[in-house]
Amino acid sequence: MFLSPHILSLASAFALFLSVSSAASAASSKPCSDGSARLPATGICSGEAMQRLAFGGAKKAPPPGCEWGVNETPMPGGAYLLYLAAKCGGQVSKLKFSGGAQSGRLSLATSALGQGKTGATVATAFAAKGSPEKAIFKLAAAAMPASEKAKCEVREVALDGGYGSDAYEVDYKPKYRAALPTDKLNWVCGKYGLNEGRASFWRVFGDFSWFFDMGQASYWDVDPSTITLLTARDLKH
Repeated sequence: MFLSPHILSLASAFALFLSVSSAASAASSKPCSDGSARLPATGICSGEAMQRLAFGGAKKAPPPGCEWGVNETPMPGGAYLLYLAAKCGGQVSKLKFSGGAQSGRLSLATSALGQGKTGATVATAFAAKGSPEKAIFKLAAAAMPASEKAKCEVREVALDGGYGSDAYEVDYKPKYRAALPTDKLNWVCGKYGLNEGRASFWRVFGDFSWFFDMGQASYWDVDPSTITLLTARDLKH
């Protein structure tokens, strides 16, 4: 894939933090001990891949008429993302990562719920350092009105939100939230802040901050709380 000089900054960051090793070898012909199939790119047995997923909270039920399966998405530096993906009929949902000038993007390469339709953005990734709270606030503050910065803070999302145990949101501090109207859905703290009309939140893993926007749908093609990054080094063990 061609990368312009502006895009190289993110690609280089991934190579630095993840690995500069070559991609994992093709799937092994050795049968899996649990009888499951191997994922084609990483060669990991599906049963083992399920055990590697970062289940943040209770496992979600799959969309009606579908079941969950593990899928994989290649990342720069020989790394891969593993995640629960919907399997509906003959379609299996799959994510695609692409680099941008200032960030990376996870989008749907295949949507099992949309009969194969593609393109919707699932998450945006930003290279970041420091504690999750500081990294997230720095990114969110850069995209919010100056008048809101003093009103906002980063906090952990309650588990009952369905986003996992490591999810965060950028919301008004309590004294400002108390003044918000209760008869409508509020959107505060800018583009990457809490939008009560959409399922959006932050996660931090693999030395990157990820902003997920799952939209307004009741069911999702992937379970974002399970997305787990394996480096090239991880795949050798």
